[in-house]
Amino acid sequence: MSLSPNVRMRWRVLLPALVLLLGVGFMASVTLASPAAQPAQHATQARAAAPLTTYISTDVPKPITGTITSSLTIVDAQVISSLDVVGLAITHTFPGDLNVFLISPLGTRVQLFNNVCGGIDWNTGNTGFTLSDGALTPIGEICPPGNGSYKPTVPLSAFNGQPVAGIWQLEITDTSADEDSGTLNGWGLAVPGSAPQATPVATIQPTLVPSPSVTACAVSFTDVRPADYFYDGVRYLYCKGAISGYSDNTFRPYNVTTRQQMTKIVVLGLDVPLFPPPATPSFTDVPASNIFYKYIEAAKQFGIVSGYADRTFQPAANVSRGQLTKMIMVAKGVDLINPATPTFTDVPRTDVFYQAIETAACYGIVSGYNDRTFRPNNSALRGQIAKIVYLANVNTTGCAAVPTPLPRP
Repeated sequence: MSLSPNVRMRWRVLLPALVLLLGVGFMASVTLASPAAQPAQHATQARAAAPLTTYISTDVPKPITGTITSSLTIVDAQVISSLDVVGLAITHTFPGDLNVFLISPLGTRVQLFNNVCGGIDWNTGNTGFTLSDGALTPIGEICPPGNGSYKPTVPLSAFNGQPVAGIWQLEITDTSADEDSGTLNGWGLAVPGSAPQATPVATIQPTLVPSPSVTACAVSFTDVRPADYFYDGVRYLYCKGAISGYSDNTFRPYNVTTRQQMTKIVVLGLDVPLFPPPATPSFTDVPASNIFYKYIEAAKQFGIVSGYADRTFQPAANVSRGQLTKMIMVAKGVDLINPATPTFTDVPRTDVFYQAIETAACYGIVSGYNDRTFRPNNSALRGQIAKIVYLANVNTTGCAAVPTPLPRP
């Protein structure tokens, strides 16, 4: 809803008085009613007792300008039977303009609320609420919401049966930000777990990239020498079991790589968790009998790959340098940057891989060629892949640019 400044100002003045009058009438009715008839405004319906594991996003606070996305990466082998949004703390001068969605790792979008509480300001002292299908009171009936428990606009049961693990996103759109301001200060998810947690586990990207361990094993490939630019990368990935070479004891660093081979390298090279794959394949051309099946399914679960519109993965297709960079940056788990001036002459801001390539360059993971090109459409070579994946492990800091989060698949 978009209101003119004059109308908004009148409502900002009238709403507190209206709320006060409604409150007086409500208190009078409560006085006349028996205790059993009083509404349990913040109550939650009883559920089967189960300890909850709580995950809290730490890429907040984030100013709410236009549409923003906050991400939460969860490593948990469960399948969702119930899910609550917890600690949702938003400050805003006109919350009625907010449209809020929760997006699962598989891309399911559930609207949490939209156009509630009008111009009754939310501040740090009156939000921090829970959204639960078991709540008795719909969101928006009590304003401001405080730290109560409320039923979301669309049931969270829409996520039931999906994996808990992966990248969750909270998306907030300020539909009329011309004279309003606000901040997302916090949020998290609670799921039934095997054991309760006294302190919530904070998980924020990057979470999948550990510090590289010292590799003590030796590389015996006849075509990989210590002076080669890809030597450290090949040794690192070989010692992690991400690459194995060929039967003639060669690595063939100048060969191209298929999408399925690349997926295995990224998953093992960047320590993406391998949970039991689903019984039903995500892609029509990658059956459970495919030797890369578990790696492709793990990458799909964490949003590293998404396949094509016809539900194929095209596992035997070659990987381009642009595709390689995007896969690695998603697996690395950092917000992407969107600089005004391109680093490479052949990767303009309109390129689908622009932000992934710019972020990788900022972290020192890719450097391009001497003529200031990146050649994003060229097939990625095995030696290049080894070096880039290795640098994604090593170069975990150093990018000083301001990140611009992008929705992930």
